[in-house]
Parts: sequence; C-alpha cells; structure tokens
Amino acid sequence: MEIFDRIAEQYDAWYGTPRGEAVYAAELSALQRVGAGGGEWAELGVGTGRFAAALGIRIGFDTAPKMLAAARGRNVAVCAADAAALPVKASALEGCLIMMTLCFLADPSAALREAARVLTPDGSLVIGFVPREGAWGTSYALMAEEGHPVYSRGRYYTVAAVREMAEAAGFVFERAASALFFGPGEEPPGTVKALEGLSPSAGFAAMRFAKRH
Repeated sequence: MEIFDRIAEQYDAWYGTPRGEAVYAAELSALQRVGAGGGEWAELGVGTGRFAAALGIRIGFDTAPKMLAAARGRNVAVCAADAAALPVKASALEGCLIMMTLCFLADPSAALREAARVLTPDGSLVIGFVPREGAWGTSYALMAEEGHPVYSRGRYYTVAAVREMAEAAGFVFERAASALFFGPGEEPPGTVKALEGLSPSAGFAAMRFAKRH
C-alpha cells in the first residue's frame, strides 16, 4: 500500500519514543517466547526491519520501497514482493514471520498458503498481531471506522479467526504468547514482558504454527 511508503519515517521514529520503546519491547518479548527467528527465516511484510533484525531474520519481503530501504539499513536482505506471491522456491525456508501485517493484506489466506508453500516440511510460521477482542484491537477498529488514514486500511481479526485461517492454509497451532497488558491510553509499566499462552486482556498475540504434514 502506498500509505506505508508515505509514513515509513514516521512509523520507524515512533518506536524510538518512550511509548514506542515499551510497545516494541513487549511485542518482541512475545515473539521471542514462541521462538521466532533463527536459521533460514523470512519476514513477510518486513516493514522497516526492526523486528527482523532483532530476531536474526535475514530475509524480508515488502511492497513499500522506503520501508525496504530502512530494513536494508538494518542488514536485512530485502526483496520487493507481495506476501501472496513470493519469489522463493517451494520448501526453501525454515520459518516465516508475519508481524503486524496480516490485517493489511488484501488476501491473508493466500499469503498464509504461500507461507506454507515456501516452508520446509518441518517449517514454522509465527503470526504477530493485535487481537480484535483486546483493548488495542478495539481502539484500532474504532479509529478505522472514523476514517484513520492507516487503521482504516486494516481488518482486525480475533484470535480464533487467525487460528482458523492458518489451519485452513495447512498449519497446526503449536503455542502462543501474549503481551501489551496496558491499554492504548495508559502509561506503560516500568517493566514490560510477555506471558505464555493467549490472554483475552492482552493487546498483542504471537502465535506459532507448524506446517501440517
């Protein structure tokens, strides 16, 4: 989407603010708890590469040139490609991360099927997202309804909906972690951390799936 090219610098700079740093630390902690990254992984919708670089993910795909340039600056090997049509051979990757991207995809089911195609038989998929049922998801959905230039481009899914889409695409749910236990209008706590499992009060969920044999 063109909007993400226009906001690339603003988006990346927000993560450098005190609030952005707290959100980033919480989300990264959840991704680490479910074992995202390491080995031959790629991030689909890599954005500016903050999460890929921190997780040791070497490859990133995106369609926004300015986002890709920022990710390249973080030593991520980037490629301009849609998540539903990856220039990757079948069974070539050990893992795929889809971080805060699923809600903005025109056809998320197609992207999930593509992830299944490029993963090895023992490959893993990690999806990081804002659940619709949490305080952050409710806030984003409301802003979308009010015409927010970014959030109005997204569709906010429940945990159950994400699991259903992934399983329909050829995956089996393995485990999850939850983070963001402060609301979008609240001050972050001094220490942010992720917890194992799926919590209905969490503003962020990381779900790990295995490719179905």
